[in-house]
Amino acid sequence: MKQFFKTVLAVMTAMTLFWTFAILIVVAAAVGGSEGGKKPLEEKTILKLDFSEAIADRGKENPLAKFGAGDERAGLDEVLRALRHAAKDDKVAGIVMTPRLVQMGMASSQAVRQELVNFRKSGKFVKAFGDVMTEGAYYLASAADEIYLAPEGIVEINGLGGSQAFLKGMFAKLEIEPQIFRVGTYKAAVEPFILDKMSDANREQTMALLNSVYGVMIKDMATSRKLAEADMRRISDSMLVRDAQTAKRLGVVDKVGYYDELESWLRKKLDVKEEDKLHYMSLGSYIGRIDLKKEENKDGDDDKRIAVIYAEGGITSGKSDEGIGSDDLVPVIRKARLDKKVKAIVLRVNSPGGDALASDLIWREVVLANKVKPVVVSMGDVAASGGYYIAMGARKIFAQPNTITGSIGVFGMFFNVGPFFTNKMGITFDRVTTGTFSDYPEASRKLTPAEGALTQRFIDQIYGTFTTKAAEGRKMPVEQLRAVAEGRVWSGTDAKRIGLIDELGTLDDAVAEAAKMAKLGKDDYKLRRMPEQKDMFEDLIKDLTGESDDAKAQALVKLLGPEQAKAVQLYLNAQKLQGIQARLPFEVEWR
Repeated sequence: MKQFFKTVLAVMTAMTLFWTFAILIVVAAAVGGSEGGKKPLEEKTILKLDFSEAIADRGKENPLAKFGAGDERAGLDEVLRALRHAAKDDKVAGIVMTPRLVQMGMASSQAVRQELVNFRKSGKFVKAFGDVMTEGAYYLASAADEIYLAPEGIVEINGLGGSQAFLKGMFAKLEIEPQIFRVGTYKAAVEPFILDKMSDANREQTMALLNSVYGVMIKDMATSRKLAEADMRRISDSMLVRDAQTAKRLGVVDKVGYYDELESWLRKKLDVKEEDKLHYMSLGSYIGRIDLKKEENKDGDDDKRIAVIYAEGGITSGKSDEGIGSDDLVPVIRKARLDKKVKAIVLRVNSPGGDALASDLIWREVVLANKVKPVVVSMGDVAASGGYYIAMGARKIFAQPNTITGSIGVFGMFFNVGPFFTNKMGITFDRVTTGTFSDYPEASRKLTPAEGALTQRFIDQIYGTFTTKAAEGRKMPVEQLRAVAEGRVWSGTDAKRIGLIDELGTLDDAVAEAAKMAKLGKDDYKLRRMPEQKDMFEDLIKDLTGESDDAKAQALVKLLGPEQAKAVQLYLNAQKLQGIQARLPFEVEWR
């Protein structure tokens, strides 16, 4: 009955949304400007960026944005292309950033930051204003030609750090026993379930990763602020910035002032009177008013295409509404392989990994494609474990300096919940079997020694396959590959040094390399982005009915608070980790 009412609610919501959007589209088209229903851009428009929305690799189209109603749900690629477009757009005067809490991964932030630096080369201004700026927010703000900080404002420059929740004590109290099998000294994904603190190996790899990533940030910030790297490092390590005046004295910001003082500068710069409005526009709204797709493919030959295939999220077997399902991605790669118009493939990977079997099925399709046309991988914020697995069959791999990659290792995890049900709930179990392994694995009891040995052999076999195929893909001896495997996580910078990737570069760099391999000229081809995007209305319905992962996560935070929600989410995620996994050992968040 509950499912019936949920279905009825979803149908009613869909109908309501359909008619609401239909009416809005008609109204927007009726009142829209001359550019196909889109409101014309004002002269002296200022793009205002706050980076408060999460940015995925690929955005989702908003049908209303074409009529000037609402913003596009922009992805990283759209953001970068829009900034390039704005640099050449005569109606865009400049950019004002007001970053506080940045919802982007570290590699994505670096890509956006570099595009802001490139934007300044057009001669247009890039200003930043902050009252409270986190480390990630300041990293982006430091790309501006001038930074304003409110007189009582705070800017956080004190390095990267983080904590991890460990559930060993909780499982002990509940009498739930995690049964762990793994290969790789650094394969730490299972540690939260069996330890109460980080292992020495995990601490070592995490510190190395953070130091590598932060080294890139320090260099970028110091260069933009015209400071020596040693001075920037000293400011961070000693947390010397504690108030606005100190930030100015140390060269971290340019001016201490309020936002109205920045607006006074803008009015003077743009010759706008005090009584007239400044014309601000969000980047999402700007993207909705320009046709990036048309601009991207305006000159190329339709018979010469480069397929850009997006693989984003956790990897699972079968189909998946959230993340990468093997039954979803394999046919897409196969379709690009068989399409004679597609001359090369770029696989954009942004994944912490997941199901080992699903990763192998996707890898196989990448290898088959690479035999008939060039396949180049572009790694996003993370391409680790299973995410690295599906990438290693490509002809060439690009990553960014702050990409998290590697984690070549495998683990298996099963929960024995028998004591919990018996001692806490009064529920007992009994069974009959026809053979020694007939009920393997069984959650109501501990695995037998024979079952444990069988599981470990299976894990060892998968790890052997993983490392052998990785060594073949990287054209190095398997012993050399295994020396940098062991489940260890690497930054893009370190991954290039040890040979796990080929080049440091962006998605655009990967596309250019694929074109070169396919012997295509710069303007000789069109891009085809795959797979076809899901209907935006489906995503809206899932959000409204609480079915999407984002909606569930937000509900947990509202109910329990951020810290408690994180622990509960870790436990819920553990349910998805049962079985054989090739997955990143931790989740990296930064603000």
